[in-house]
Amino acid sequence: MFDLHSDLYQIAFMQNDPNAMQQEVNWAKGGPSEFRMVANQAQSSAFNGKMREARLLFRQAIAMTQHAGLNEMVAGYKSWLAQIEALLGNRQQAREAADEAVRLARSSDARAGATIALAFGREPQRVKILTAEMKKEFPKDTFVNFVWVPTALAALEIQEGNGSRAIELLEAATPYQPSSVSLVAMYTRGLAYLETKSGREATAQFQEILNHRGVAGLSPLYSLSYLGLARAQAIAGDAAEARKSYQSFLASWRDADPDTPIFVQAKQEYAKFAAANAR
Repeated sequence: MFDLHSDLYQIAFMQNDPNAMQQEVNWAKGGPSEFRMVANQAQSSAFNGKMREARLLFRQAIAMTQHAGLNEMVAGYKSWLAQIEALLGNRQQAREAADEAVRLARSSDARAGATIALAFGREPQRVKILTAEMKKEFPKDTFVNFVWVPTALAALEIQEGNGSRAIELLEAATPYQPSSVSLVAMYTRGLAYLETKSGREATAQFQEILNHRGVAGLSPLYSLSYLGLARAQAIAGDAAEARKSYQSFLASWRDADPDTPIFVQAKQEYAKFAAANAR
């Protein structure tokens, strides 16, 4: 039953219908699935850059989950939070959440999410150790070996300026996209194309993410893809479309925490872009 109401919440969020979202929150209130709906609320806050609110909601969901003795779900929520923090540039918060996720996780997906967060948070030694451990422990896990480990290693390559190598690593994930498990791989590939100044390829990658919003409707990777798209279009020399994409991202994040690193960077970028392309 919860999955139906979770889907309705996500549809309402995608349709920008706060009243319908609240109806689903009210349905879950006081029930056995309340913590899962609170986690949905946390993700929808993070989607628009409201991380102070998102952290509070994640803490509430985690506390409820711990009370129920569901440690693996706690690890999963910590892993989600770590990835979001890392992608937004909050490296210290990402590291703390990832450390907790790794400590608690037994499943491959929670551990992989934390590892990807550490890769974006620039922790190369830990990532190399964790990816090697996962490949050894889950040798037949398709997503570990063809999606998550390549994504973590590709993220490291991007941090080191090796976009071409990142693109090569991510080829393994191509057959599994678009899907919720491969969304972060798709986004990472877009970043790799930006690193190599391949504007048209990056544009196509971020646009593919935006074209499949229903894959994971609450994921902040969608709002971040507008920023990636703007950067790609600027590299490709399409100033008019880049302007629209920058404006779409900034409009989505109009109530975001102002000190979020990626938001600060985006505003500075857009100001320079607008000045350089003034009519």
